[in-house]
Amino acid sequence: MARILLIDDDSSFTGPFAALLAERGYEVVTLDNGDDLLELLLEQDFDVVILDNYLNGKSGVEILHLLNRQEEDTGWHKPPVVLLTGDDSLDMELRARLAKSDFFLLKPCNYQELEERIEEALKKGQAEKESRGKDPDDIAETVRK
Repeated sequence: MARILLIDDDSSFTGPFAALLAERGYEVVTLDNGDDLLELLLEQDFDVVILDNYLNGKSGVEILHLLNRQEEDTGWHKPPVVLLTGDDSLDMELRARLAKSDFFLLKPCNYQELEERIEEALKKGQAEKESRGKDPDDIAETVRK
């Protein structure tokens, strides 16, 4: 069973979506802010993180930079991240890419579209786990599958 961490301060989104994912067989943990995110990710394993960009406190992009720094400093591997935002500007998309968001999705989005990104993120995460320590040519082949 895949574990998903869903971070969004909008309970009208997280409640129904977490329930839908649980019905589909996922284990879902929700947070309404990013303050406890890094600690939770270091303590528990998650297969995918769904992160809203507009949270009280830090933005999703700021949180991604913290996760990237943690990964660079310690060798810890962050799970694939789906960044959600209502900002459809080119600047926002560029900031998300520079922050190494694995997937970028505009809100409001329908649940099917988000589920598709989750499945892609799960495949990406699995390929990354399998490729750690392998030859780069083998990694490329794994990702192509």
